[in-house]
Formats: sequence, structure tokens, C-alpha cells
Amino acid sequence: MDDYPVKVRIAYPRESSRGWAILTIFTIKLWALIPHFIVLAILTIVMTIVYFIAQIAVLIRGQYPPGLFTFVTGVIRWGTRVSAFALSLTDRYPPFSLASDPDYPVDVEVEQPDTSSKLLAGLVLAFIVVGAALAIAIGRNAPSNWATSSWNWAINLRALLALPHSIIVGVLGIAVFIVWIIVQWVILFVARYPEGMHGFVSQWTGWYVRIQAYTYGLVDRYPPFTLDTVERGPAAAVPGAAAAPPTPPGPLTPPPPAPLTPPPLPPPAPGGEWTDERFPRQGTGEERTTELPEAPPGQPREEPGQAAPEAPGEEPGSAAPEPPATGPSQPPTPPAAPPPPPVPQ
Repeated sequence: MDDYPVKVRIAYPRESSRGWAILTIFTIKLWALIPHFIVLAILTIVMTIVYFIAQIAVLIRGQYPPGLFTFVTGVIRWGTRVSAFALSLTDRYPPFSLASDPDYPVDVEVEQPDTSSKLLAGLVLAFIVVGAALAIAIGRNAPSNWATSSWNWAINLRALLALPHSIIVGVLGIAVFIVWIIVQWVILFVARYPEGMHGFVSQWTGWYVRIQAYTYGLVDRYPPFTLDTVERGPAAAVPGAAAAPPTPPGPLTPPPPAPLTPPPLPPPAPGGEWTDERFPRQGTGEERTTELPEAPPGQPREEPGQAAPEAPGEEPGSAAPEPPATGPSQPPTPPAAPPPPPVPQ
């Protein structure tokens, strides 16, 4: 879909009603739209008057009045919904409303420009004056149907400029009418509007909406010659149908366990004393009564108070090496207690 400021949305239905198809075959469905036809006929007359007023405002201020813009857009939106229901593009009865409804499968949105063309508005007003004078002059000496036709062409220069689009849409309308007849029997048997036919009729409807928006001055940009005019959108749900079950989530993978980090060991206090409260220090003034084991033969017995022989290569008076670091589950080995004082003999 291109970037044209007129957006038409027609959702493709998952299923179509066989009942409405039967009523359409016997033209009873169109009778149900008679109230809409009456209201739209009145609104079209009002929209034409509003359009003339809007062109005067554009000529003076260079902007389409927002309130009038919203009204004209609403009338076109209402007529589009009625046409979509009549063409079986949707089975939901159109609402009596000018407002946009995101829940309804058919909608029309027009982006209002910041400024409108003063030149084009002036030409439109001048064409109205000259055309009205010609229509009145011809109407005095011509049949009534000629006068009516001349008046219709005289009231709007934009409609004359969009004449090539009107011719093409009119020719394609013959194919749309044939598709409309065939598709009623298809729905009657399979309860489904063929997607290709639905797309063709929807794009034709969107093209006609663009012609209306240009004709009534909502946009100054000339509509392109293309059938790519409609945003199809998601498939519309059937009223009363059960909603699809939600998609179950994938298998849950538990996160990996966090690594166990042992608490850091407290540093030794100044002076080489251990400060871990988990291992209480033994008092220095206590007497030890533990008897020394007998020394093996050939080895002198170590007397109390005698220092242990130093290992080779170790300097005298050096501090004892720190115990090797243990794993996180084993507590560190506390330092050895100082030797007791010698016992006097």
C-alpha cells in the first residue's frame, strides 16, 4: 500500500454467513439497508453544502476547517461501511455513526493536511459560479434531465478533474457486480468468501473512496491509478465464535545456580596474632601438665623449654611458615601456642 493520505481498512473474514448470502440472492439484504440509504441521502446534501463553505474558508485562510473536515470524513466512512456490507465484504450490520470504530472490520481515515491549496479552492468557486449560470441557462431550454445532469457537473470542478478515475472505476464496477453475484453461491456452499475475490472488491472500494476524498477537497493530492488502496488487516473474527486457545509457552529452563563463594577469612591482627573468634586463643599463664612421649632409641629426648632443632636452610629466629590454605569447607589451622616457661627443679 502506498503513502496516499486516505487509508481504508477492510478486514478479511474467517467465515461468511450463509443466511446473509440467501437474503442477498433474493435482494432482501438490501431492504435491511433502507434506513441507511435515507440517512445517507440527507447527509450527502449537507456534505455538499459543507464542502462549498469549506472552499471559501480555504480561499481565505488556506486551511480546511477541522470540524468540517471531520464531518465530511465521517459521511464518507459511513457510506463505505454500507457499501462493504452490501457487497458482502463483512456480515456485521453497519452502525449509525460518523465516528471511527477500530472494532468494526471496515474503517476510513483521512490525514488532514496543514494547509490546502488556495488556488484550487478559488478555481472551484469560480467554476461553481460559471457552471451554475450555464446550468440555469440550459435548464430553461432543455429537458429536466439535462438540466439536472448539467447542474451535477457544474457544482464541482474536482469531480471533472477526477473523471478519468470515475471511468475506470465504473468499468471495473461491472466486474465487481459479476463477482458479487458469483460469490453469494460460493458462500452458500462453503461459508467462506474467496480471498482473491474479497481482495479485488475491497481494493475497488478503496479506489472509489479516494475519488470521493479528492472530490470533496479532503486532499489536494491527485489519487494514483492503482488498485493497491486498502489495508487488508488481520482476519475478522466471526461474532460469537470461541477465541483461539493461547499458545503454550516453551519449556522452562531453570537458571544455572549461582556459584558458592566462601566468606573471606579475616586478616591477622598486627603483631602476628590471629583474630578469628571461631578459634579462641589459649591463655599464656596456664600450666601444661601433659607428659612428653618417650623419645625413640638413638634420639635425644627433648627437654621442656628446649627449642626444637631448626631445619636446614632456615635462618634462626625466622617466623614459622603460614599453614597452607584449605578449601572453603575447612577452617584455617590456628597458630601454635607459645611454649610454657621452664619448671624449676
